[in-house]
Amino acid sequence: MDPSVGALFEALGLDPSSDTFSEDLVYSILDTGDLTYDLVSAQMGIPEIIGPSYAGDFWGEDVVNTGRFVSTGLYSDIDVQLTDSWGFAAGIRYSRDDKEFSWAVSERTLDGSSLTSMVDQLYPLLDDLNASKTWDKLTGRALLRYSYFDGMVYTSYSSGYKAGGYDSLNPATAMDPFEPESISNIELGYKGTLFGALRVQANLYQMDVTDRQEMVFSQLPGSAALVPLVINGDQSIFGAEMIVDWHATDTWKLGLITEFRDIDSEWEPFYNSQGLLTEDETNTSSATSYTLTSDWSPDWSFAGGFLKWHLDYVYEQNVAEDRPDLHPVAYTIPGYFNDTQVLNTRVSWQSAGGRYEAAIWGQNLTDNTTVGPIEGMAAEILGTPTVTVSNPRTIGIDFRYSFF
Repeated sequence: MDPSVGALFEALGLDPSSDTFSEDLVYSILDTGDLTYDLVSAQMGIPEIIGPSYAGDFWGEDVVNTGRFVSTGLYSDIDVQLTDSWGFAAGIRYSRDDKEFSWAVSERTLDGSSLTSMVDQLYPLLDDLNASKTWDKLTGRALLRYSYFDGMVYTSYSSGYKAGGYDSLNPATAMDPFEPESISNIELGYKGTLFGALRVQANLYQMDVTDRQEMVFSQLPGSAALVPLVINGDQSIFGAEMIVDWHATDTWKLGLITEFRDIDSEWEPFYNSQGLLTEDETNTSSATSYTLTSDWSPDWSFAGGFLKWHLDYVYEQNVAEDRPDLHPVAYTIPGYFNDTQVLNTRVSWQSAGGRYEAAIWGQNLTDNTTVGPIEGMAAEILGTPTVTVSNPRTIGIDFRYSFF
């Protein structure tokens, strides 16, 4: 059976192998070109049934947006040294955002002519839809610090703001724009030198995010495919950060950068990538990351120049499973939930005057594979997710000459 006719029968829910369908019927359909397909499409109200003459053509819908955004800010900041040891800093800012936005959705043509039966598959036809709104917010910070001989401790409170707005692919936000995002953060920290050779920066923080703006892939009711959608959610984040530099010897320095986060999230209801309404979408997660570094610069010369050896190891816990719109197809993608575990190194020689340099380096020597977020909007319907894969183990040689 001709594949295009078989596809038509399948769309109608009929069995092409049945004795009801003779070769004469198949050839009759083929002889009429698009006519039979157009008649069936009109009778059944299924615009996706189109004739074989369109095979290989691309179809889509065009969404054209225009916007005008004006952001105005007025702020002031002070820093006062109260005594030799105590200091205080504070600031305040007033922000105002005026936004105008519009949507226009037009037909896309196939083979030079408009295929009217295929419009309004993803978005309603719009000549010109306009919206405008103003958001404003008062934010600020306050910091109290105590300094002593070789260090400082401090505590601070700060707040931030990001304006609300309109979703370029969701005309419904003309009437219901996504909310502005606001952040408040309390922090307790230390910066100083310990034992004469250990430089330390450490802090604890509690951050509360109200109406965080997050992009998800959503299949809205009546839609044939996934579209990007901006939703709002609340997050409470407790974290700790530390940076340590240790001069183990005059020529050898070790470093550590690490962070821990514990996150509670609650997202507003939205239609997920399977077209299901998710309500009370909440999750609790934690994430750890750290980077270990080693830098060695021997104080003896080699071939009239100097050697340097850098080594670093990067670990980052994978938190993809905590996304509010995690697509089930992610569990079929090898490496999608892998943690980042990367070892890099570089050994270089530089001439005494700094004009010449040669180096051999290796990146991702552990050959760790990580996979980026799912980008393909056809993942659910066609099973064709698109992801970005990290670079494999890479080794190279550099030569550099400076003219100055």
